[in-house]
Amino acid sequence: EMTEKTAKNEGKLDIELSASLNSTSQDMMMANTYLQMIKLNLTTEFNMDKKVLNQGISVSAFDEPVISVEGLIQDNNIYFLLNNIYSKYIQVPSEEMEGVEPNEIFNTENIEVSEKLVKELKQILLDEVNSKELTQENVEVDGDKLTKTTVKFTAKEIEQIITKLTVELYKISPVNDVKNIVEGLEQIEIDEEDAENDNYLEISIYTKRLTGKIVKTEIVMINVADDEAIVVTIAEKEDEKVEITFAMNEDSIATNKAVTMFTLTIKEEGENKGTVTLKANIDEAASSVTITAKYSIDYNAKVEPKNVRNSINANDLTEKDMNEMMTNIENNKFLYSIIQSLSTTRLMEKAEENAKRYEEEQIEREQLQEELLNTELTENI
Repeated sequence: EMTEKTAKNEGKLDIELSASLNSTSQDMMMANTYLQMIKLNLTTEFNMDKKVLNQGISVSAFDEPVISVEGLIQDNNIYFLLNNIYSKYIQVPSEEMEGVEPNEIFNTENIEVSEKLVKELKQILLDEVNSKELTQENVEVDGDKLTKTTVKFTAKEIEQIITKLTVELYKISPVNDVKNIVEGLEQIEIDEEDAENDNYLEISIYTKRLTGKIVKTEIVMINVADDEAIVVTIAEKEDEKVEITFAMNEDSIATNKAVTMFTLTIKEEGENKGTVTLKANIDEAASSVTITAKYSIDYNAKVEPKNVRNSINANDLTEKDMNEMMTNIENNKFLYSIIQSLSTTRLMEKAEENAKRYEEEQIEREQLQEELLNTELTENI
């Protein structure tokens, strides 16, 4: 269903990003107060038939706009628009693109190849699983009676699967860069000891006993040589929510002692909209950072080419144009204060670098003078 939606030729995608910190540290709590006041909005408009892609990025703080920038691909050119800073689209000079064809992004052949590639890769993985012996056991998770079906792959078998996937990628992909990467991978020699070690990968699928509905998938990667374990869990929750966790145990292969590094939660909140949340643990003191993205997709939005007749090539910007930008930046108090702060910080860093270098040179001079003095005393003696 998702593939059919994303394959449509025209539409608009809106994403609102926000972040927060959770910690007992006073400094981080203070930083969190300011961080929660900042919002980042991304807007993508596309029309595959008319070859138009417009990417907007805007930042606001304390409910006040800070900066808004648009990147436009149209007529096989790339343009930028600095809203409220400069009144014209700025065209990227063709010589700066170094052979890049902007319109390549609208090539539907790439989409068709991607769909075919996904289908072929799924079949390869399915064939490998079907050739393996599966183990089953009845388990209870959070009060639910489930059936756990597990398949195990050795290091050698994983190497063979990667080889098959690589060959298929080479056959299907029309992109030269991908072919170069694949050819590079083929030349990497696999150490026989690495391929024959005791490392393994297990994939377990948890299903409800009566309905057979999948409620959780668990991928366990065990590194016996380094005594490490990685556990990736994909669980379907209530209210159209999927939770993906990444946990790691760096001290042993005990999976039940793996510490959660980050959690990704995807929640659908209606047709073509929802929320994606990424929570990452920062340290052992339970400090964490959470990034939230609220998204919505409108496939009924009409996207037409922008009026770029008044655009200017970046190489043709004059002093008058630069003065217009500077004046508008100065009138944006929040943006101007950030630029000033960054400039001041850089000046202080430069001053510290110069002071440190002067101190090091002074020490070298004193050492040299001492060596010369010792040499003269030795010669006099």
